[in-house]
Amino acid sequence: MQLIESLKQPFKSAFLKHVSMLGVSTGSMILIGMVNMMIVVRYLSKDELGVFIMMEIMVEFLAVFSHAGADIALTQILATSTEDDKPSISSTALIFRGLTLLCIFIVFIPSKSFFFMLAGSQKIQGGTLYIFLLLFVYGYRNLLRLILEGYFRFESIMRIDITISFVNLLTVTVFVVLLKMNLAGVIYARVLSSLIGCFYLYRAIPEKKIFIFRLDHLRKIIKIGFPLQLNDMTAFFSSRLGAIIVASILGPASVASLEIAQKIPSILRRFFQSFRSVYLPNFSQLSMNEETGSEASLLMNRSLLIVMIIFGTAAVFTSFFAGAMITLLFSEKYLSAINIFIISMISVQFGVAGNILGTSLVALGETKSAAKVNIVGSIFALPLNFIIIPLWGAIGAPVVEIVGSCFGICGNSLFLHKKLVKIHFVFLLPACITTIFCLLAFIFPTDNLWYKALALLVYVACNLFLYLLTPIKQFVFQDT
Repeated sequence: MQLIESLKQPFKSAFLKHVSMLGVSTGSMILIGMVNMMIVVRYLSKDELGVFIMMEIMVEFLAVFSHAGADIALTQILATSTEDDKPSISSTALIFRGLTLLCIFIVFIPSKSFFFMLAGSQKIQGGTLYIFLLLFVYGYRNLLRLILEGYFRFESIMRIDITISFVNLLTVTVFVVLLKMNLAGVIYARVLSSLIGCFYLYRAIPEKKIFIFRLDHLRKIIKIGFPLQLNDMTAFFSSRLGAIIVASILGPASVASLEIAQKIPSILRRFFQSFRSVYLPNFSQLSMNEETGSEASLLMNRSLLIVMIIFGTAAVFTSFFAGAMITLLFSEKYLSAINIFIISMISVQFGVAGNILGTSLVALGETKSAAKVNIVGSIFALPLNFIIIPLWGAIGAPVVEIVGSCFGICGNSLFLHKKLVKIHFVFLLPACITTIFCLLAFIFPTDNLWYKALALLVYVACNLFLYLLTPIKQFVFQDT
């Protein structure tokens, strides 16, 4: 297989070509999105931005129930299905999404007051229609994107993602800057750009478009997807429960500060999602064949190490220049979010490591095991959020995320070990170095450039020392 042979030259493989392709797409989207955010934070008050963030969190929560775990399962199923079955599988998933959205609407309307109470602001109560508009366009845009991933159409995804970003920037400029529509303008811009994205994503599906609903395909999707839905639910609560508690206790303005602090960390997570979009179907293909099992293990371990080094370097450099970055990108009114930002950067690297391990479990068909890890982690995180956030404020949210990510690494590693997948824990060494230097920026904040330059030089030296005196070099470049 060409894919297997390419893994023997990992930096020239088709795998990395697809990662790079989606990386360019994500990078372009992030660059445009940052310009977008720079406009929005200067035209919306903290309360308005906090209300919009809580609306998006509510949409994310409802979206977890609307896909019934089909999103991740669909990519895996399409990647391993015959060409004849793919059109009917895609059609079944699209129709099923419409039915689940209808059910969500019926259930949400009578219980909306409870959700609005959790949002911590009365202003969100008039946003029911907006929430469902966002839920509809976000849900179908994500589903269509995952269908294209199952077809390995990463170039089409790249072009469409960039187009959506440009349209969103243009519409925000019109509705928010020119027409002064503030919060409503931001919502209209998101809905319009996502609708255009859905149109082009649907057109990009390579097979003949058919309208058919097959129960056998639905049963297969639900069988694989239901444990994944539990996984997504627990992942949502792990990542967003802190923001919900901050909103209910401290109000939407504090949520706005938390979101700004986590904006750059979320950018890194989006870059990681580009990697994950390619990693999942490729790891699935490799792990299906006993002859390629070693290549699958090698792909996972190299991914863990390289991703941790890249994300760790980004975390340290941004932590030492957090104040300047926040002022430049989001204005001085969000400088109070610096410490939250630094802890969030530490959280990212542990989160992506746990995600790679969990994704590997899913690709091996161990969806229930991945769900168990996330469920137990979320149950553990729930009381921690209620204890730490009232004591420490919004900074408690990323602290709990770090604890949950470490639990995820341990739990996923245990289940992978039971599947006889060999894990090289050498990836934890650069993670520990990164954590130490980020904490230095947290404990000893300063504007002294010499201090920052010296700290960064020592960080680079520590990584070089680690590289030369540990098996990392041999591990990364060993032959399969």
